[in-house]
Amino acid sequence: ANRYDVLQRYARSLRRTYLEELERLRRWSPQDAEALKPLKSYLTRMQRLSESERVRLSEAVKNSRALAVAIAMRDDLVSLWERSNASKEQLVRELQEWCQRAEASGVGPLAEFSRRLRCYA
Repeated sequence: ANRYDVLQRYARSLRRTYLEELERLRRWSPQDAEALKPLKSYLTRMQRLSESERVRLSEAVKNSRALAVAIAMRDDLVSLWERSNASKEQLVRELQEWCQRAEASGVGPLAEFSRRLRCYA
C-alpha cells in the first residue's frame, strides 16, 4: 500500500473513533458533543493543522481520551511518512513501533487499523 492509501484508511478509522466518541459524549456531556461536531473535518484531514486549528481541536477533545490519542497517533503517522531521509529499514522499524503503540492505546478502531497496517509493513 502506498502512503496515500494508508493515510486514507487511517482517516476512515479516525472517523469511526469520532462517531463513537460523539455518541458517548451525547449521553454524558451534550455540551461537549456539540463542541466536537464542527471539528469533524479537522479530525479526518491528513495534513498538518494550523496552530489555531490545533488549539480549537485540543479544546474540543479535552473530554475524549480516545480522540486525543487518535489525533496524536495521526500526527505521528504523518511525521513518519514525511521522513524522506530515513532508510527503508528505519521506516519499517518506526512503523512497527507506531503499530505497537496503536495496539496498546486502548482505542479499538486505532488498534484494528494497526493490525491491518501490519500486513503491509
